Amino acid sequence: EPVTAIFRDVVRIGFGQRRKMLIKLLRRRWPDQDWDGTWASLGLAATVRAEELSPSEFARLALVLAGV
Repeated sequence: EPVTAIFRDVVRIGFGQRRKMLIKLLRRRWPDQDWDGTWASLGLAATVRAEELSPSEFARLALVLAGV
């Protein structure tokens, strides 16, 4: 899956429901992802919400999910 499509999915999912932890929303789309490792590699707390991420953090998250 192209990184741009993953980026769009992450942003759409993250902002699709207000005031939810991003991990809970993204686990539905990527259930096999090592989320503890993902958050740690990005330097983010597991409790982060979409509105707390910068555009570059969304891009880095998409790259990790794409396996780049």
